[in-house]
Amino acid sequence: MNNRLFEASFNRLNLHILESGLFLGDNSWIHKDIVSPFNRIYWMMEGEGILTFGGQSMKLLPHHAYLIPTGLTCSYRCPDKLTKFYLHATVRLSGHEDLFSRLHSCLELPWPRERTAEMVRLAESTSLADALRCKSLILETTAAFLLAADIHTEENFQVQSRYEKLFQLVAMKPAEATPVQLAKSLKLHPDQLQRDFRREMGMTVQQYIRISLLESVKIRLQTTGDPIRVIASDFGFPDEFYFSRMFRRHVGVSPRAYRQNNRMSF
Repeated sequence: MNNRLFEASFNRLNLHILESGLFLGDNSWIHKDIVSPFNRIYWMMEGEGILTFGGQSMKLLPHHAYLIPTGLTCSYRCPDKLTKFYLHATVRLSGHEDLFSRLHSCLELPWPRERTAEMVRLAESTSLADALRCKSLILETTAAFLLAADIHTEENFQVQSRYEKLFQLVAMKPAEATPVQLAKSLKLHPDQLQRDFRREMGMTVQQYIRISLLESVKIRLQTTGDPIRVIASDFGFPDEFYFSRMFRRHVGVSPRAYRQNNRMSF
């Protein structure tokens, strides 16, 4: 047996955890029209909550797991009390695109309470073995959501694999990457890279760089309290004002307004 697709998929699968923990909420847990650049996964333990998205409502019920996909506008509230184990994460194979980014609704799965309790216990441990066991349960949940959403990656995996090095270079320093520099690193003529990338990926190299940069910035704004000037500096911008103008031009609001509009308790 020699399944190269399995090996490549397994080795390139990147489930990157941004935040996680146990959350106890009450009727003050009310957040409207939140858009997150990452997936929110909830394992409900006690109480109830309500998600509203695209004119639909979904109850958060005990003994169930829920996925709120990246990019989906969703409102959250708790009528009384709730307890949940939560995870904020990106799930990618190659490039910037999250595997759940094209979903337009939340997903719900039955999930035994004892397994959630086990995840909480393992997540609180300092043991590497426990961390791996917890990761296996998280991956199992993620796989179940992929099956429920009928998401297939085989068709474009081979195409994206050809640009793996480009994706890695952009991820390291998205603000400094340029099409010419990337072409040089890949030992390609810039025109050939632009032509092939647009044909196979559906966007220009410059567009990919910008999208990747903005996604990274949005995650930083939503998951940290770092000052805007620090974020601007860390992403290679000469000053906060240039960074803010760029962000507003492509997102429609300033970095500060984006953070205020989309930050929420877990």
